Amino acid sequence: MESLNTQELNVDQVIAVTGGFGSMQMVMLLYNCLFVVYCGIQSVAPVYSGMTPTFYCSLPNFTSSTCNSSCPSYVYPNEFGTMVAEFDLACGLRSWLNSIYDSSYWVGYLLGVVISGYLFDIFGRKRSIIYLSAGQVIFAFVMIFLNNIYLLIINRLIFGFFISGASLGACLIVLEYAPSNRIAIVSQFVQVVFAFGEMFGMLSGYMFKMDWRMIYVVLALPTPFILLASIFLFPESCRWLLAVGRQAEAEKIARELAIRNGYKDIASKLHLLDTKELSTNVSLRYTWKNLFWPLNVLLLSISSFITWFACSIVYYGLTYGVQSLTGSIYVNAFLLALVEFPAFFIYILGNK
Repeated sequence: MESLNTQELNVDQVIAVTGGFGSMQMVMLLYNCLFVVYCGIQSVAPVYSGMTPTFYCSLPNFTSSTCNSSCPSYVYPNEFGTMVAEFDLACGLRSWLNSIYDSSYWVGYLLGVVISGYLFDIFGRKRSIIYLSAGQVIFAFVMIFLNNIYLLIINRLIFGFFISGASLGACLIVLEYAPSNRIAIVSQFVQVVFAFGEMFGMLSGYMFKMDWRMIYVVLALPTPFILLASIFLFPESCRWLLAVGRQAEAEKIARELAIRNGYKDIASKLHLLDTKELSTNVSLRYTWKNLFWPLNVLLLSISSFITWFACSIVYYGLTYGVQSLTGSIYVNAFLLALVEFPAFFIYILGNK
């Protein structure tokens, strides 16, 4: 380690000499689980908050839960206090509003994934996560008090934007501090945590199935803790700090990484290679256009897009279509999430 006195290291080398995936990275991964679990919980929330309960036409002699064009309105006598019952979304054109509400979250999620990438590069990982987490807190609690389905749809879209950006940023920081030989496992572990969030979301839905607003009250409660985690528990990315010329701050974090991972003796010897010149070199900068050129990258991108789209259609088609299955909606959805756990272990065994 004596050579560290004079040698300038890049971030990957610093991670290697400070233990690889040490205690600091483990703590970051665990706190990242807060973001991912919450993302999983929210992804399945419409399954039970938008569930169609028993209903019948308000006219006499109508006793079955079927839609009828001659029926002026519908009555929802018992069982579950869902959004469908409160806003009369079971039949007619208004039934589309329930589906639009489900889709609005994913539209916002898509926008968050695209736009947050630029925010991370402009403002840094940590500051962007704090802003996005703050927006997540605001719109999670605003949702509880809205009494208009159209405002709920708009709020859900904006909320999807903030939750996707915050969770993506948290994952990004963890991966940027992970050694290259651990990135695949960490990524898969995040997916398992997401499934755990879905399972917890179903349990919450079952416990508070009498009132959809109470469900969202429960779902809003973790958001302040997620915001606090983003403020106090995540360091800024060394890679981003070096890219924007803030080398002193990057070296400070690198030394903290060494100390917390049990390498206190080499902390003062760590010197990071200044990569600002490389990051400002136009020929070395990458944008979304690099996803489509050269030809082999274009083919790989198209293959990834199609695979991701197909998997998502099947995955969320099953999740949101669970109401069509026989048996308890909560048990079925819980089991759908549970089967992801053996898939994770099969992946680990298959990549040893």
